[in-house]
Amino acid sequence: MFNATGKCVVLLATYNGENFLAEQLDSIYAQEHVCTLVVARDDGSTDNTVKILERYEGSHGLILLRDTSDGGSAAKNFRHIVLAANVEDAAVVFFSDQDDIWLPDKMYTALKKVEEGADLYSCSLIPFDLERGEMRILKEKINPVRFDHLFQGLSAGCTYALSPRFFSIVKSTFLDPWYGTSGFSHDWLIYTLVRANDMLFHHDPIPRVLYRQHSSNVQGAAAGFDGFLYRLKNINAGWYFEQMVKNKSFFHSTSPEAIIIDAVSARDMGLLLRNLRNLRRSFTESVVLVTFAFLRSDSSD
Repeated sequence: MFNATGKCVVLLATYNGENFLAEQLDSIYAQEHVCTLVVARDDGSTDNTVKILERYEGSHGLILLRDTSDGGSAAKNFRHIVLAANVEDAAVVFFSDQDDIWLPDKMYTALKKVEEGADLYSCSLIPFDLERGEMRILKEKINPVRFDHLFQGLSAGCTYALSPRFFSIVKSTFLDPWYGTSGFSHDWLIYTLVRANDMLFHHDPIPRVLYRQHSSNVQGAAAGFDGFLYRLKNINAGWYFEQMVKNKSFFHSTSPEAIIIDAVSARDMGLLLRNLRNLRRSFTESVVLVTFAFLRSDSSD
C-alpha cells in the first residue's frame, strides 16, 4: 500500500508496452502546473516494460507496485492498483494507459474541474495512427441521456480523473469478488457509479489526449454506427449483459434504472421502444441495442 504525497496521482497499468511507455510517461511528467505521483503496476510483461518503469522509478520517483498475482486484462490490472491505493492526500486521481500522449494541460484542467466540484472528469480524444497518418477528434461533445450509464461509459478510461471521495466509492466497489473474476469494463463501471451516486461529472469537449491506435486497441476508437457494430461483433453477448445486469445492483429494485435493465433482460420491446431516446447517447446505437437485446441468445433461453 502506498500513500500519495502529490496533488495528482496517476494510476498506470502496463503490459508489454515498451514501444510507447516512455513517451507516455514523459507526457505525464511534462504536465503543467501540477505535482505528480505516478503509481504503476505491470501485469507480467515479457519485454522491457518493467525496466522502463524502474528507470522512471529512479529518475522521477515513480512508485512501482510489485506483486506476483496476474490480472490477465487491463481492467483486472487496474483493479489491483485501485485496491492497493491510499490516496487520502491526493487532490485528484487519474487513470492512465501505457501508450497514449497527454497534452500538457490535461491534468491541470482536470484538477481545476475537480476543485470546482466535479467528482469525475473526462475529456475528448484525438485518436492517431502513425502508420496510416490518421488523426481525428473522437467524442468532441457528449450529451448524456437518462439511462446511458446503464449501457456505456462516459469516455475512455485514460481520460478519467476522479475526486478522492469518488475514488473511495470505486475502490469499495472493486472489493466485490465479481470484479476479480469477470471481464468487466472499468470505464463503464466508473460512469455507472458516478451516476448511481448522484455525483457531479464533467466531460471536456476539448481533446487533451492523443489516443494511440494499434492492433491491440483499435476497437476502442472505432467511431459512430460502424464502430458500435464492430464492438458488438467482438463483445461476447454474455459479457455485455452480465455487466449490464450487475449495474442493476447499484440501484433500488423499483428504480427506473432497474426497470429498464429488467426490460432488456425480458425483451420488453414496448417499454424499450418508449425509452429509445434515453438508452444510449446515439439514437442509432439505441436502436441497435434494442435489436441486439431482442435477437440475442443466452443460457437463460
